[in-house]
Amino acid sequence: MAVKDSVFDIHVPTNIELAPNLKGRLLLTTGDMDNNVHPGNTIRMVNALIKANKRFDFMVLPGKPHGYGDMQPYFNHMMMEYFAENLLGDNYRDGAVIKP
Repeated sequence: MAVKDSVFDIHVPTNIELAPNLKGRLLLTTGDMDNNVHPGNTIRMVNALIKANKRFDFMVLPGKPHGYGDMQPYFNHMMMEYFAENLLGDNYRDGAVIKP
């Protein structure tokens, strides 16, 4: 019995290709010194969302790697506020200062 080689050819869409499908809110963040996910990848996603006329929020953490280093607490607070506002409808922010 001969063994036949099988070839499977599928296309899995990238996030950039799926950008026009965005529904709801999206927060994108990156450290500009990220050594895991190159910041250019996030910028390309930003570009695709703009071209698709989608609303989103974007934050670059200057001089930070993938884990955001000493800015991690700031990011955590920002992310929790984002979830509270966009998933729970808890809109308590009213100024530039982050409340503890």
